[in-house]
Amino acid sequence: MIKLQGKLPRELYLACSGGVDSMVALDFLRRKHDVRVLHFNHGTEHGRKAEKFVVANYGVDIDKRKKKDELVKEVLKLSKKA
Repeated sequence: MIKLQGKLPRELYLACSGGVDSMVALDFLRRKHDVRVLHFNHGTEHGRKAEKFVVANYGVDIDKRKKKDELVKEVLKLSKKA
């Protein structure tokens, strides 16, 4: 069971690995929130499979042009606005 400890903003960013826990969190949060998925493919076989799974099952568009440090900067910038 997921229990939130406080109120969440309408727009959220969620780091998704493609594993069970992040997929459950994504499913739960998408019910009442606009969720943008952040996924970093480390170039491993699991990373490629996880990326395909997230895109195929959740219709998520993953920006493959961004590098990890660019994503971190973007998230930090947006978190300061919240």
